[in-house]
Amino acid sequence: MIPLLESAGYVGRLFAVIVLIVFLRELRVTTLIATAIPFSPLMTVTVLSFIGDSLNLLSLMGLMIALHGHGGRQPIGGRDDPPRERVWP
Repeated sequence: MIPLLESAGYVGRLFAVIVLIVFLRELRVTTLIATAIPFSPLMTVTVLSFIGDSLNLLSLMGLMIALHGHGGRQPIGGRDDPPRERVWP
C-alpha cells in the first residue's frame, strides 16, 4: 500500500510541476514551488504533532470556517432573491 501511495505522490508532484512550468514559464519560480510542495505538509504535520492536535481536527476546523465563515450574515451587496434575467426573448 505504501509504495502505491508513494508512486502516486511522485506522479502528482510531476504533474503539478508540469502545470507550473506551462503556466508560469519561469524555471526559478517553478523550482521554488516544487520544493515547497512536499515541505509544506511535512511542516504542518510536525507543528500539529508538536502542539498535540491532529490533522483531522485541523480539517474539521477548516471546513467549519469555510462553511460558516460569513457568520450567517448576507455578504455585502447580496440579496435574498436575486433578479432573474431573461436569456432568450
